Amino acid sequence: APMFAQTCVVTKSPLTNTILNSYAGGTLGYHFKKSGYDVVIFEGKAEKPVYVSIVNGDVDIKDASDLWGLGTHEAEKRLKDLYPNGSIETVVIGPAGEHKVRFAATISSERSFGRGGSGAVLGSKNLKGFVIGGNALPEIYDSSLMKEYVKEAGEVIKNDMSAPYSLVGAFSKIGTMYGIDLLHNMGAMPTRNHYTGVWDGINELNGTTYLKNYHVRHQGCYGCPVRCWKINKFKTGEFKGIEHDGPEYESIYALGTECETKSPDAVLEADYLCDDLGMDTLSTGNTIAFVMEAYEKGFVSKEELNGLDLKFGNWKEELQLIRDIAYRKGIGDTLANGIVAAVEKFGKETSKFAMHVKNLNFAAWMPRVMKGMALAFGTANRGACHKRAIIGDEVTAKVDPQATKGKGPLIRDIQDRVNAVFTLVGCRFSEFMFSNELYTKLIYAATSIKYTPEEFMSLGTRIWNLERVFNVVVGFRRKDDSIPERCYEPLPEGPTKGYRLTPEEYEAMLDEYYESRKWTREGIPTKEVLEELKIGYAYEKIANIK
Repeated sequence: APMFAQTCVVTKSPLTNTILNSYAGGTLGYHFKKSGYDVVIFEGKAEKPVYVSIVNGDVDIKDASDLWGLGTHEAEKRLKDLYPNGSIETVVIGPAGEHKVRFAATISSERSFGRGGSGAVLGSKNLKGFVIGGNALPEIYDSSLMKEYVKEAGEVIKNDMSAPYSLVGAFSKIGTMYGIDLLHNMGAMPTRNHYTGVWDGINELNGTTYLKNYHVRHQGCYGCPVRCWKINKFKTGEFKGIEHDGPEYESIYALGTECETKSPDAVLEADYLCDDLGMDTLSTGNTIAFVMEAYEKGFVSKEELNGLDLKFGNWKEELQLIRDIAYRKGIGDTLANGIVAAVEKFGKETSKFAMHVKNLNFAAWMPRVMKGMALAFGTANRGACHKRAIIGDEVTAKVDPQATKGKGPLIRDIQDRVNAVFTLVGCRFSEFMFSNELYTKLIYAATSIKYTPEEFMSLGTRIWNLERVFNVVVGFRRKDDSIPERCYEPLPEGPTKGYRLTPEEYEAMLDEYYESRKWTREGIPTKEVLEELKIGYAYEKIANIK
């Protein structure tokens, strides 16, 4: 079905210590299914670098000594050259994963399992990656019914994309870069380490600039009509002539506006470097923006920063620091452990502008303007996650972005619904368009399993509570659902000048949220709610925790 080409990586995050699930699109999901497997589990550690071949049901562990140390682009090319006649896809880590950077990504043909450090987990196993594919055909319960529902899904997508003010329609034409002007016009484009929501350099980094000067073609995940990828080409510099999938909206934010990097060439290069080295662009860029602010405020010296004059806007230094983090060189060794490690090194005062929850750096959304995002960031099970959040409704003002009352159950419902969609390994953008009824139709046609729309939603609720149990066992409580002090400062300029969130507002939202989930004031799921969700067996893990 369209918009169901994604793949999911699940592990314990080396960055946040929480449960981690990370999603990426492309063609990997298609080739994964063609391999004859639905799930692959990697356990243990190899004695030397290896990759795993999973083709037509055969599994082989092979030497990867000649791939170790390579960037993701070259590593994937070499692996694909070994299977010239095979229908396969590749998944690899880069030097950042090999050096166990805690926000190292796992990469598949420039699609990134970015957040939370799955690349470091593979690196700790000496696993450079894997090749997967084959000729297996998926089993469909009712193929004729499936065709009917796929057609229905296609009509829903077509109608949505042609509607005025369709976010998905805009993503199809411009890509997620559409969000740059949209958020900036609201006064909500995070800039200078989330200090302000407007910037005079925004026109250098918006979708218009990239489409006019760099764009070569549209592309999309397997079978998806939206085709939201925008393939750009380097016109100058070290990578001249190379085509690159990106940068996306979130990467332009982290590597561009957050660091006040006015050069579109530099942001394109930074994005490419992160992909090649195998690092999450959000954690990389936001951490560098934090260091820039700490440097300008005197918390860290030029000598401590490997001699880099790391002021906002100094993009050459930004590009060098990206490399230093990937190879854990000098200050890069500290930064590779995440923003909390940087705070510990630079001093407690810097925690006020360290933009993270649970050591996962903020995505490109401003809680002072969209207050529901504060609660979504604070309560997300993997840290400051925007994937299970109230983005669309607050951006389009379907819901008052400045309101706080009622946001608790609203965020709960969005988290549960997106989690339900993710059980299907579906694209988040499908959630903007598809009804729960349509999801259940597709499930039935594919598997013969019947769900009511309410039962479908309950899948997400159960998963959310199980993930919370995992985090509680690890040690997370209410204090870990807090947000940075910067969110309580008034915005200094632009159409949202003076906007702020108060600590009292946030705590009230958090109380309302916990109550709506039937959790304790410390954010611990109760026996009542776990039994109600038919996962009462999980309570024994937390029965003695207060």
